[in-house]
Amino acid sequence: MEALFNNRKDASTPCAMPCSTVRRPREILYLSLPFLPTTRLSRQQGWAEDIPVALYHYSHHTDRLIFVSQTAKTAGLHPDLSVADARARCPSAKFYPVAFEQDKACLSALARWCRRYTPLAGSNEADCGIWLDLTGSSHLFGGALAVQADVMAKLSGAGLEVNSALAPTYGAAWALAHYHDAAGSGVSAPVKRAALCEYLSCLPVAALRLSTADEAVLVQTGLRRIGDVFAIGRAALSVRFTAKFAVRLDQLLGDMAEPLQPVSEPQLVCVTKHWADPLAGLEALTQMVMYLLGRLAEQLTCKEQAARWFEIGWQRVDGSFGRLYYHLSRPGNDLALLKRLCADAAEKIDAEFGLSYSWIQAHGLTDAVSTTALLGTDIESAQAEKADQLFDILAA
Repeated sequence: MEALFNNRKDASTPCAMPCSTVRRPREILYLSLPFLPTTRLSRQQGWAEDIPVALYHYSHHTDRLIFVSQTAKTAGLHPDLSVADARARCPSAKFYPVAFEQDKACLSALARWCRRYTPLAGSNEADCGIWLDLTGSSHLFGGALAVQADVMAKLSGAGLEVNSALAPTYGAAWALAHYHDAAGSGVSAPVKRAALCEYLSCLPVAALRLSTADEAVLVQTGLRRIGDVFAIGRAALSVRFTAKFAVRLDQLLGDMAEPLQPVSEPQLVCVTKHWADPLAGLEALTQMVMYLLGRLAEQLTCKEQAARWFEIGWQRVDGSFGRLYYHLSRPGNDLALLKRLCADAAEKIDAEFGLSYSWIQAHGLTDAVSTTALLGTDIESAQAEKADQLFDILAA
């Protein structure tokens, strides 16, 4: 099997390559959140977790289910089922039209939350998934497996059903997260090509992300597992299937790069103020700092964002500048916390003949965990946050 899929020039072994061209294997973590839309709606409506929920969309001349909750799935509901049939099967279920934009925003917020592990994180709105490229950053958190365990623990603690897979390619990580039996507890694929092929062989051909036509041909010819496809020569496959089929195979094994678009970094949050009369004196400078902090906390709260560190800056009447920096152990946006953190800022500002301009800017932005609907902190996290706030204030 390895020989059949290793006959490409770009599939040479690392030992045959010059040392300068040997690249570290990628570490792609994929998180599948199949019940995120129904969980979001249940939280928003205040429904109990055991109430069956199904979201539908008009398709093929009727309303058909798009997403179902875990309890609805247990009751026999599934995507593509008409709403009329679904009501007959489960009369107690709640049916709502799907809100694509709200689900997309929620998924993007979770992807930005994952940027604490790597700057390369994105979302897959088509099937409610999040991916993280941990290559080069996983060692900061104890390795890729440690990141996988930590992310799953935090999302599961927030009440989300998570399936995850770690693999050297995006295609393999996606396939394992969706179709491996142990994805609910997190799986990790081997890096070596032969071992990776063997690990993927048991998955159904649907894991290849093929077109409906290609998948139907595979099933009709009796090729139901990826291992069955690996056993056939590449030349024979290229004759019977579309070019997209070969692309998916190459992406699965890393022979072809797959472009991934990470979520955009949050825009900077900054508050500025020009003063008509130069500011000087401790009382005036204290009022200036409190004013800037209040405006900044208001903007961060409205945008549901928190910051890791803050820059307080000023310009004197003679044109010279000055800056102060304050850091937090974890992102925050609470005004009371910011006031305690920056309580001595006015004393540290050397205004000389007065300030004509001042600003405060938030850096290291992330989505505020305490204000998002799905990533609420538990008691232990809240206690840890209070302890971190105390350390931050003492350090400042």
